Order: sequence, then structure tokens, then C-alpha cells
Amino acid sequence: MWEPLVLRSTGTSEDRNGGQQPATAADALVETLNALARRQHEHRSRTVQRLAAVVDTHLLPEDLHHLAVYYLAKAQRDLGHRAGSRHGMQIVADGAGRLAPAARRGLVHLARLAGDFPAAHTAAQGLGWKGRQQPGQAASRAARRRWHVALRGGS
Repeated sequence: MWEPLVLRSTGTSEDRNGGQQPATAADALVETLNALARRQHEHRSRTVQRLAAVVDTHLLPEDLHHLAVYYLAKAQRDLGHRAGSRHGMQIVADGAGRLAPAARRGLVHLARLAGDFPAAHTAAQGLGWKGRQQPGQAASRAARRRWHVALRGGS
């Protein structure tokens, strides 16, 4: 079993809660990588706190900012903070970056969790080849769930 390597930042400033906030783009990158490495070992609320502090600084370039926003949204979803997660996933999905297809899949997943199966089905149909890890997986799962609910007499 391996333990994540903890990188040390060179300089931080105090945030409004008395914690350390990245002061440079390098510090923000270090904090992002540390949060991502530690997310399997810490409670998701700590990951949300760390990544939100990085995102709030706006120190990272756009692609790395989207990386922090995407994983912040995933952690928020895990905690049940669906509105915040949806907002973050939408920001990343609207960009043309490498994580945009994954964020679009995340939006489908969030719609499914919210019980909005027609929206999940429609969104899954629009994922396209790049938006699917396994072709048809999200679309067929949404369709199966929608038909299951319809057959049981739900909406």
C-alpha cells in the first residue's frame, strides 16, 4: 500500500477562517495536488474545504482551475451538495477542456440522482463518443431507469 506524497508550498496567506490559503499559482497547484492525493484518506468535507480555497483564489490557469472545480464538484456530490456540484460540473462542461466530457457525464449522473430521468436521458443522448467512457453506458442506464420507473407507475 502506498501513501500519497505530501508536497509543501512555499508561501501561504491567512484566509478568512484562519486557515492557510495559497498565495501564488505554484502554491495553488501544490494545494490542488495535495487535496487530490489525500481525498481517499480524508473526509470529503476536508477535500471540499481545500479545493474551494484554491478555486476562490483564481490563481490557476484555466485548465488547472477546471481540474480543481471538477474534483470540488465530485466531492460536493459525494456529500450530497447537489446544487454546488451541478454548478461546478456546468462550469467545467461549458469549457472546452479535457475534463468537459467527464463533467457532462457528471451532469447526467446528477440529473439521475435528482430523479429527473427524462433530463438525464436527453443529456446522456447528447454525450457523444468523447463523453462516454463505454459507448452507450450512460444513455442505456438512464433509459433503463426511466423505463423501470415508468413501468412501476412513477413519473
